[in-house]
Amino acid sequence: MLSFQQAPPLSVPLRFFLTAPLFGVGAGLVLLWLGPQALLSRWAPATVALTHLMTAGFMLQVMCGALFQFVPVAAGGNVWRPKWVAGFVHPTISIAVVLFAAGFLSSNYALLNAATVLFMASLGVFGLAIGLAVTRTPANSPTVMAIRFAVGGLIATVVLGAILVTTIQGGTSLPLHALTDVHAAWGLGGWGLMLLMGVSFFVVPMFQMTPPYPKRLQRYLPPLLMAVLVLWSIQLWVIDAGLWKTMVFALLVVCGSVFASVTLFLQEKRKRKVTDPTFQFSRGAMLCLLAASASWALLRFAPESAGYPETLPSGSVC
Repeated sequence: MLSFQQAPPLSVPLRFFLTAPLFGVGAGLVLLWLGPQALLSRWAPATVALTHLMTAGFMLQVMCGALFQFVPVAAGGNVWRPKWVAGFVHPTISIAVVLFAAGFLSSNYALLNAATVLFMASLGVFGLAIGLAVTRTPANSPTVMAIRFAVGGLIATVVLGAILVTTIQGGTSLPLHALTDVHAAWGLGGWGLMLLMGVSFFVVPMFQMTPPYPKRLQRYLPPLLMAVLVLWSIQLWVIDAGLWKTMVFALLVVCGSVFASVTLFLQEKRKRKVTDPTFQFSRGAMLCLLAASASWALLRFAPESAGYPETLPSGSVC
Protein backbone atom coordinates (compact mmCIF):
# COMPACT_ATOMS: atom_id res chain seq x y z
CA MET A 1 0.00 0.00 0.00
CA LEU A 2 1.25 3.47 -0.90
CA SER A 3 0.80 6.32 1.61
CA PHE A 4 0.68 9.33 -0.70
CA GLN A 5 -0.53 11.56 2.14
CA GLN A 6 2.90 11.17 3.75
CA ALA A 7 4.80 12.32 0.66
CA PRO A 8 7.04 15.34 1.24
CA PRO A 9 6.65 18.49 -0.86
CA LEU A 10 7.80 17.96 -4.44
CA SER A 11 10.62 20.46 -3.89
CA VAL A 12 12.33 18.02 -1.51
CA PRO A 13 13.25 15.26 -4.00
CA LEU A 14 13.14 17.50 -7.07
CA ARG A 15 16.12 19.62 -6.02
CA PHE A 16 18.32 16.49 -6.01
CA PHE A 17 17.00 15.32 -9.37
CA LEU A 18 17.62 18.72 -10.98
CA THR A 19 21.20 18.97 -9.70
CA ALA A 20 22.33 15.42 -10.47
CA PRO A 21 22.55 15.79 -14.28
CA LEU A 22 24.83 18.80 -13.87
CA PHE A 23 27.47 16.57 -12.29
CA GLY A 24 27.11 14.15 -15.20
CA VAL A 25 27.80 17.10 -17.50
CA GLY A 26 30.77 17.99 -15.29
CA ALA A 27 32.17 14.48 -15.65
CA GLY A 28 31.82 14.78 -19.42
CA LEU A 29 33.68 18.10 -19.40
CA VAL A 30 36.51 16.54 -17.39
CA LEU A 31 36.77 13.78 -19.99
CA LEU A 32 36.74 16.36 -22.78
CA TRP A 33 39.42 18.40 -21.03
CA LEU A 34 41.82 15.61 -20.04
CA GLY A 35 41.17 13.14 -22.84
CA PRO A 36 42.52 9.58 -22.58
CA GLN A 37 44.75 10.35 -19.59
CA ALA A 38 41.61 10.59 -17.43
CA LEU A 39 41.14 6.82 -17.84
CA LEU A 40 44.73 5.55 -17.86
CA SER A 41 44.62 4.16 -14.31
CA ARG A 42 42.16 3.83 -11.44
CA TRP A 43 44.82 5.46 -9.26
CA ALA A 44 45.21 8.65 -11.32
CA PRO A 45 43.86 11.77 -9.54
CA ALA A 46 41.78 12.65 -12.62
CA THR A 47 40.20 9.21 -12.60
CA VAL A 48 39.29 9.52 -8.92
CA ALA A 49 37.76 12.95 -9.53
CA LEU A 50 35.80 11.64 -12.53
CA THR A 51 34.57 8.62 -10.59
CA HIS A 52 33.24 10.72 -7.73
CA LEU A 53 31.56 13.20 -10.04
CA MET A 54 29.47 10.25 -11.23
CA THR A 55 29.05 8.31 -7.99
CA ALA A 56 28.75 11.12 -5.42
CA GLY A 57 27.62 13.86 -7.77
CA PHE A 58 25.11 12.04 -9.95
CA MET A 59 24.19 8.70 -8.33
CA LEU A 60 24.20 9.83 -4.71
CA GLN A 61 22.06 12.88 -5.45
CA VAL A 62 19.41 10.79 -7.21
CA MET A 63 19.41 8.10 -4.53
CA CYS A 64 19.09 10.61 -1.68
CA GLY A 65 16.28 12.46 -3.41
CA ALA A 66 14.43 9.23 -4.15
CA LEU A 67 14.66 8.05 -0.54
CA PHE A 68 13.13 11.25 0.76
CA GLN A 69 10.02 10.28 -1.22
CA PHE A 70 10.19 6.47 -1.16
CA VAL A 71 10.60 5.99 2.59
CA PRO A 72 7.42 7.87 3.63
CA VAL A 73 5.27 6.72 0.71
CA ALA A 74 6.31 3.09 0.26
CA ALA A 75 8.01 2.12 3.53
CA GLY A 76 5.74 4.01 5.92
CA GLY A 77 8.64 5.83 7.58
CA ASN A 78 8.17 9.37 8.82
CA VAL A 79 11.21 11.46 7.85
CA TRP A 80 11.72 14.24 10.39
CA ARG A 81 11.36 17.73 8.89
CA PRO A 82 12.16 16.66 5.29
CA LYS A 83 12.31 20.24 3.95
CA TRP A 84 14.85 21.26 6.59
CA VAL A 85 16.95 18.11 6.18
CA ALA A 86 16.92 18.33 2.37
CA GLY A 87 17.70 22.05 2.58
CA PHE A 88 20.88 21.21 4.48
CA VAL A 89 21.88 17.95 2.80
CA HIS A 90 21.44 18.98 -0.82
CA PRO A 91 23.73 22.05 -1.01
CA THR A 92 26.26 20.49 1.35
CA ILE A 93 26.65 17.39 -0.82
CA SER A 94 26.84 19.51 -3.97
CA ILE A 95 29.60 21.72 -2.58
CA ALA A 96 31.44 18.68 -1.20
CA VAL A 97 31.53 16.98 -4.60
CA VAL A 98 32.84 20.11 -6.31
CA LEU A 99 35.56 20.58 -3.70
CA PHE A 100 36.47 16.89 -3.81
CA ALA A 101 36.86 16.82 -7.59
CA ALA A 102 38.78 20.10 -7.57
CA GLY A 103 41.01 18.80 -4.79
CA PHE A 104 42.06 15.73 -6.73
CA LEU A 105 42.43 17.58 -10.04
CA SER A 106 44.68 20.17 -8.40
CA SER A 107 46.29 17.86 -5.79
CA ASN A 108 45.12 20.26 -3.08
CA TYR A 109 44.77 18.54 0.30
CA ALA A 110 42.99 21.52 1.84
CA LEU A 111 40.12 21.13 -0.64
CA LEU A 112 40.01 17.37 0.01
CA ASN A 113 39.84 17.89 3.75
CA ALA A 114 37.08 20.49 3.41
CA ALA A 115 35.11 18.15 1.13
CA THR A 116 35.52 15.31 3.62
CA VAL A 117 34.11 17.40 6.46
CA LEU A 118 31.12 18.42 4.32
CA PHE A 119 30.50 14.82 3.24
CA MET A 120 30.57 13.64 6.86
CA ALA A 121 28.19 16.40 7.95
CA SER A 122 25.66 16.12 5.12
CA LEU A 123 25.50 12.34 4.90
CA GLY A 124 25.57 12.04 8.67
CA VAL A 125 22.41 14.15 8.88
CA PHE A 126 20.86 12.30 5.94
CA GLY A 127 21.71 8.88 7.38
CA LEU A 128 20.33 9.85 10.77
CA ALA A 129 17.05 11.17 9.31
CA ILE A 130 16.42 8.24 6.97
CA GLY A 131 17.80 5.70 9.44
CA LEU A 132 15.44 6.82 12.20
CA ALA A 133 12.52 6.78 9.75
CA VAL A 134 13.08 3.18 8.64
CA THR A 135 13.92 2.05 12.18
CA ARG A 136 10.76 3.47 13.75
CA THR A 137 8.34 2.40 11.03
CA PRO A 138 6.10 -0.51 12.07
CA ALA A 139 6.61 -2.07 8.64
CA ASN A 140 9.05 -4.97 8.64
CA SER A 141 9.11 -5.98 5.00
CA PRO A 142 12.23 -7.13 3.10
CA THR A 143 12.28 -3.71 1.44
CA VAL A 144 12.53 -1.93 4.81
CA MET A 145 15.22 -4.35 5.97
CA ALA A 146 17.27 -3.75 2.83
CA ILE A 147 16.97 0.04 3.19
CA ARG A 148 18.19 -0.23 6.78
CA PHE A 149 21.22 -2.16 5.55
CA ALA A 150 21.73 0.38 2.74
CA VAL A 151 21.81 3.31 5.17
CA GLY A 152 24.43 1.44 7.18
CA GLY A 153 26.35 0.83 3.96
CA LEU A 154 26.27 4.54 3.15
CA ILE A 155 27.62 5.48 6.58
CA ALA A 156 30.38 2.87 6.24
CA THR A 157 31.27 4.25 2.80
CA VAL A 158 31.56 7.81 4.11
CA VAL A 159 33.66 6.81 7.13
CA LEU A 160 35.97 4.69 4.96
CA GLY A 161 36.27 7.56 2.49
CA ALA A 162 37.30 9.93 5.28
CA ILE A 163 39.89 7.42 6.50
CA LEU A 164 41.11 7.04 2.93
CA VAL A 165 41.65 10.79 2.54
CA THR A 166 43.58 10.77 5.82
CA THR A 167 45.65 7.78 4.67
CA ILE A 168 46.57 9.48 1.39
CA GLN A 169 48.09 12.28 3.46
CA GLY A 170 50.02 9.82 5.63
CA GLY A 171 47.68 10.03 8.60
CA THR A 172 47.21 6.25 9.02
CA SER A 173 49.24 3.13 8.28
CA LEU A 174 46.39 1.20 6.66
CA PRO A 175 47.15 -0.35 3.24
CA LEU A 176 46.02 2.15 0.60
CA HIS A 177 45.05 -0.39 -2.08
CA ALA A 178 43.03 -2.54 0.32
CA LEU A 179 41.34 0.50 1.85
CA THR A 180 40.34 1.72 -1.61
CA ASP A 181 38.90 -1.68 -2.51
CA VAL A 182 36.89 -1.82 0.72
CA HIS A 183 35.61 1.74 0.28
CA ALA A 184 34.50 1.00 -3.29
CA ALA A 185 32.82 -2.28 -2.30
CA TRP A 186 30.78 -0.66 0.46
CA GLY A 187 29.78 2.21 -1.80
CA LEU A 188 28.74 0.13 -4.78
CA GLY A 189 27.59 -2.97 -2.90
CA GLY A 190 26.54 -1.92 0.58
CA TRP A 191 24.86 1.31 -0.53
CA GLY A 192 24.09 1.17 -4.26
CA LEU A 193 23.27 -2.49 -4.82
CA MET A 194 21.61 -2.92 -1.44
CA LEU A 195 19.29 0.04 -2.04
CA LEU A 196 18.53 -1.18 -5.55
CA MET A 197 17.56 -4.58 -4.15
CA GLY A 198 15.26 -3.14 -1.51
CA VAL A 199 13.47 -0.78 -3.86
CA SER A 200 13.17 -3.43 -6.58
CA PHE A 201 11.52 -5.89 -4.21
CA PHE A 202 8.70 -3.35 -3.95
CA VAL A 203 8.46 -1.49 -7.26
CA VAL A 204 9.24 -4.19 -9.84
CA PRO A 205 6.21 -6.40 -9.01
CA MET A 206 3.96 -3.36 -8.42
CA PHE A 207 4.71 -1.19 -11.43
CA GLN A 208 5.97 -3.76 -13.94
CA MET A 209 3.32 -6.30 -12.89
CA THR A 210 5.74 -9.17 -12.49
CA PRO A 211 5.45 -12.11 -10.09
CA PRO A 212 6.89 -11.25 -6.65
CA TYR A 213 10.52 -11.98 -5.89
CA PRO A 214 11.00 -15.37 -4.19
CA LYS A 215 10.51 -14.97 -0.45
CA ARG A 216 13.77 -16.69 0.39
CA LEU A 217 15.70 -14.38 -1.91
CA GLN A 218 14.10 -11.31 -0.32
CA ARG A 219 14.81 -12.61 3.17
CA TYR A 220 18.35 -13.91 2.78
CA LEU A 221 20.07 -12.03 -0.06
CA PRO A 222 20.41 -8.60 1.68
CA PRO A 223 21.90 -10.01 4.92
CA LEU A 224 24.14 -12.31 2.86
CA LEU A 225 25.41 -9.31 0.89
CA MET A 226 26.06 -7.46 4.15
CA ALA A 227 27.96 -10.45 5.59
CA VAL A 228 30.10 -10.71 2.45
CA LEU A 229 31.01 -7.02 2.71
CA VAL A 230 32.07 -7.50 6.33
CA LEU A 231 34.27 -10.42 5.28
CA TRP A 232 35.69 -8.34 2.45
CA SER A 233 36.65 -5.61 4.95
CA ILE A 234 38.83 -7.99 6.98
CA GLN A 235 41.58 -7.56 4.36
CA LEU A 236 42.45 -4.25 6.05
CA TRP A 237 44.07 -6.25 8.85
CA VAL A 238 45.22 -9.33 6.89
CA ILE A 239 48.56 -8.89 5.16
CA ASP A 240 48.47 -11.73 2.61
CA ALA A 241 44.94 -12.67 1.59
CA GLY A 242 45.12 -13.09 -2.18
CA LEU A 243 43.10 -16.30 -2.57
CA TRP A 244 40.77 -15.39 0.29
CA LYS A 245 40.03 -12.00 -1.30
CA THR A 246 39.24 -13.64 -4.60
CA MET A 247 36.80 -16.07 -2.98
CA VAL A 248 35.02 -13.33 -0.98
CA PHE A 249 34.77 -10.98 -3.93
CA ALA A 250 33.43 -13.84 -6.03
CA LEU A 251 30.61 -14.18 -3.47
CA LEU A 252 29.93 -10.46 -3.86
CA VAL A 253 29.72 -10.88 -7.62
CA VAL A 254 27.40 -13.87 -7.18
CA CYS A 255 25.04 -11.79 -5.01
CA GLY A 256 24.75 -9.16 -7.70
CA SER A 257 24.43 -11.72 -10.50
CA VAL A 258 21.68 -13.67 -8.73
CA PHE A 259 19.68 -10.51 -8.10
CA ALA A 260 20.04 -9.35 -11.71
CA SER A 261 19.20 -12.79 -13.14
CA VAL A 262 16.07 -13.20 -10.99
CA THR A 263 14.92 -9.68 -11.90
CA LEU A 264 15.31 -10.37 -15.62
CA PHE A 265 13.47 -13.68 -15.22
CA LEU A 266 10.56 -11.98 -13.45
CA GLN A 267 10.43 -9.23 -16.06
CA GLU A 268 9.99 -11.83 -18.77
CA LYS A 269 6.88 -13.05 -16.93
CA ARG A 270 5.32 -9.61 -16.48
CA LYS A 271 1.63 -9.12 -17.24
CA ARG A 272 2.15 -5.56 -18.41
CA LYS A 273 3.73 -6.02 -21.83
CA VAL A 274 4.32 -2.34 -22.55
CA THR A 275 8.06 -1.66 -22.84
CA ASP A 276 8.11 1.93 -21.62
CA PRO A 277 11.36 3.79 -20.77
CA THR A 278 11.14 2.85 -17.08
CA PHE A 279 11.09 -0.84 -17.95
CA GLN A 280 13.86 -0.46 -20.51
CA PHE A 281 16.11 1.34 -18.05
CA SER A 282 15.44 -1.30 -15.39
CA ARG A 283 16.20 -4.18 -17.73
CA GLY A 284 19.26 -2.37 -19.06
CA ALA A 285 20.56 -1.89 -15.53
CA MET A 286 20.26 -5.61 -14.80
CA LEU A 287 22.11 -6.45 -18.01
CA CYS A 288 24.85 -3.99 -17.08
CA LEU A 289 25.14 -5.61 -13.65
CA LEU A 290 25.61 -9.00 -15.27
CA ALA A 291 28.13 -7.50 -17.72
CA ALA A 292 30.08 -5.98 -14.82
CA SER A 293 30.19 -9.37 -13.08
CA ALA A 294 31.40 -11.03 -16.26
CA SER A 295 34.03 -8.31 -16.72
CA TRP A 296 35.43 -8.96 -13.24
CA ALA A 297 35.67 -12.68 -13.95
CA LEU A 298 37.42 -11.97 -17.25
CA LEU A 299 39.91 -9.54 -15.72
CA ARG A 300 40.57 -11.84 -12.77
CA PHE A 301 41.14 -15.08 -14.63
CA ALA A 302 42.43 -13.72 -17.96
CA PRO A 303 44.11 -10.39 -17.12
CA GLU A 304 45.96 -10.41 -20.43
CA SER A 305 42.63 -9.77 -22.14
CA ALA A 306 42.35 -6.34 -20.51
CA GLY A 307 43.05 -3.41 -22.77
CA TYR A 308 44.37 -1.48 -19.76
CA PRO A 309 46.26 -3.95 -17.53
CA GLU A 310 47.37 -1.08 -15.30
CA THR A 311 43.84 -1.04 -13.88
CA LEU A 312 44.73 -4.23 -11.99
CA PRO A 313 47.40 -3.32 -9.39
CA SER A 314 49.40 -6.13 -7.88
CA GLY A 315 47.33 -8.09 -5.35
CA SER A 316 44.05 -6.38 -6.18
CA VAL A 317 40.98 -8.17 -7.48
CA CYS A 318 38.59 -5.24 -7.55
